[in-house]
Parts: sequence; structure tokens; C-alpha cells
Amino acid sequence: MTNFKKLFVILICIGILGLLWVNLSVWRANIADANALRTFPRDTEQGIALFKKTLNYFTPYKSEYRLDLFMILGSAIQTNYPLPDPEETINFVLTEADKMIVDHPKDASYYTNLLKIYNIFGENSRDTGILDMAESYGQKSLELSPNRQETMFYIAKTFLMKGDAKSAVIYMLKAVEAEPSINSSHWYYGLALIADGQQEKGIAEIKKAFELGYRPQNKGEENFIKQLGL
Repeated sequence: MTNFKKLFVILICIGILGLLWVNLSVWRANIADANALRTFPRDTEQGIALFKKTLNYFTPYKSEYRLDLFMILGSAIQTNYPLPDPEETINFVLTEADKMIVDHPKDASYYTNLLKIYNIFGENSRDTGILDMAESYGQKSLELSPNRQETMFYIAKTFLMKGDAKSAVIYMLKAVEAEPSINSSHWYYGLALIADGQQEKGIAEIKKAFELGYRPQNKGEENFIKQLGL
């Protein structure tokens, strides 16, 4: 066998071993991520440790794992689930969330997810700086995808928490005009109008949402509807 053939065979072997190593690393990362998702609800500290383990593996799917971490933390905060060392945990998750943006700077969905989680933080603390961050992510998402309904819902909520009902009305009107058949657009538009003191128009939009099939999502919404006499 010539030296050239030997070199070719060696390169092929190295390539095969490299592919096997990558596949093994991805498989281990998938297992760790699944374990983290199962573990977090009953043992948050161990769940975070497993997420960190997941992100230490070489894998092209780190953004998906970061999104899993990101969303499960948001759910825990919304339900007031106890977190191990809350400040450190939240800082770790936000650092990982920023990496999603670095990896996907032109993907509107990642900015929308950040808008959503910062809204959750803002709802709990009412920190204007957090709400400003939420707004900035929402604006960036809409730059990339101007008619993205989910983003307009969340950014309207940001403005409502900031006490700026008029801006919330503007965004929800855009959402309704872009997709008039979406029942949740009319629901959130109605909420924004009522917050802006336009009670009659707001109730009309909420009724329209019901006509299109919207149903209360939680006790808070049920109580709000009762207060309106609907």
C-alpha cells in the first residue's frame, strides 16, 4: 500500500471516529436534557445541575436545551416554585438565554421568548429596568417579524405593566388588523382598551373574542369577566 493510500485510510478512520464521537456527545446531551426536564419539578437544584451538564456537551442543539431551561424557569417563577439560590439561578439562565440570541440573531422567536420571560420577572418585581429589557426584545422581534401575533400580545402586556395603556392599545390594534380572525387578539385588544379607559369599546372586543371561540384561561380571567357583567 502506497503512502498516499495509507494516509487516505487514516483520514477515513479519523473521520469515522469523529462522527461517532459527535453522535455520542449529542446522545448524551439529549439524555441529560430529558433528565433535567424530569428532575427540575421535584428537585430544582439537581435539575439545574443536569441542565449545566447538558450544556457542557458538544452538540449543535444547545439553543434548544437553553430554551427548555429558559421556559421551565419561567414556569417555576409564575407558580412561585422555590429555586435554589434564586439570584444565581436566574443570572445563570439569563446568561444562557443571551447565548441563544448570539447564536440566532435573526430569529424573531428567540427574542419573543426573552420578552416573555422578562415580562414574568417584571410581573413579580415591577422593576422598570426589567420591563425596559422586555420591551427592547419585543421591538427587536417585531423588526424581524412585524406581524408576529405572539410578540404583540406580550409587548402589549409589557406596556400595561409599565402603565402605558395607550401603547398597548396601539400594538393590539395592529394585531387585530393583521389577523382579525384570531380570537386572542380581540381579547387582548379589549383588555388594553379597558385599561385605557375605553370601557365600551373594550367590552365589544371581548365579546368579539368570545364569538370567535375565546374562553377564559384561568380564574383571574373568569373573575375579570364577571366584574364586567359578561
